Amino acid sequence: MFSGLIPATGSAPAPKATPPPPSKPKPTTVNYFKSVDGAINYLFVQNELTVGEYHLLRAQINDNFSLNLNEQGPVNTFDLIQMLQVFGVTTDPDEPAFASTPTPDQGGIPAGPSSLETILWLIDDGTMTVGQYFYLASYVKLAAKADSNEDNQVSAADLLNMLGTWGFGTQEQGTSYSLNDPAFNL
Repeated sequence: MFSGLIPATGSAPAPKATPPPPSKPKPTTVNYFKSVDGAINYLFVQNELTVGEYHLLRAQINDNFSLNLNEQGPVNTFDLIQMLQVFGVTTDPDEPAFASTPTPDQGGIPAGPSSLETILWLIDDGTMTVGQYFYLASYVKLAAKADSNEDNQVSAADLLNMLGTWGFGTQEQGTSYSLNDPAFNL
């Protein structure tokens, strides 16, 4: 008869193995868009992108591209002149980021992902090219683009960052790029 007690001459039974806790599913981003171009166009139509949200994206972009303020050729005197035009300007992270959009007077979209969710989708997707970034940035306020350290003021620190990228994009320096190159710091 079994009494539930372990006889003194026997050994204790091995403890039951506890099953491992269920693994957490990998977080996924809602697939709002079919392409980077679709997300960029959505930002334009929505027209609610803030300077702070733009800076969130800009922080992920290679400085060699984000400090190309005129979105063409190498980082050079033309970009420096643009930076000096807004030197000392401050921005508010909650102010609108766009100086204009290719879809004026759209009035926003009442439903759908927010501009922050769209920026996070672009970052998570990670496939934005230099050309796509230049297209988006060409509509962003110059002071927001020139603020390379995202501290809401165009200052000497931003100028020093630009000088660190000076000449990027020239064949002489061996730093030419294609508009199809990845824009993100990888």
